[in-house]
Amino acid sequence: MIPLLNRHIFLYSGLTFLLTALVLVLSLTWNGPASAGPIPLSFERNHAIQCIRIVSALERYHYLGKKMDDSLSEQIFDRFIKYLDPSRHLFMQKDLDKLSVFRHRFDTELRRGNLKTAYDIYNLHHDRASERLNFILELLKARPSPLPLNSPDFLEIDDTHASGNPI
Repeated sequence: MIPLLNRHIFLYSGLTFLLTALVLVLSLTWNGPASAGPIPLSFERNHAIQCIRIVSALERYHYLGKKMDDSLSEQIFDRFIKYLDPSRHLFMQKDLDKLSVFRHRFDTELRRGNLKTAYDIYNLHHDRASERLNFILELLKARPSPLPLNSPDFLEIDDTHASGNPI
């Protein structure tokens, strides 16, 4: 009998493998930052085939015999969002509210090789990252003088009390 802690570690590693494989498949077509704007990911048949194989292997060969269901769908979805935006600086609450309808559908879509939702989430993340970068660059351009590095002022960063989705 495997101790409960080891079961959770193995289940977590299976989910991590699936999530990592999904992000890897999504990022393979990203060509890096472009000055003309973000290049959205697009569907490729081999991505769908690989997704079906990964899900099938996870269901068939995982030692717990874990099946893709709504509970696992929620975990995969939450980890995907957390993986893309761990500090919760990019996705807005309205984005998370809009995307929350996919929490229970992720398992069905992944099992069928339908990566449209995953692509849409990744592209939204890419758009938000691009918007944030442009905003920061505009702030830096608008600043009339260089930052005073000898100033006694300080900025305390503590996002433990940040509002938003506790993912």
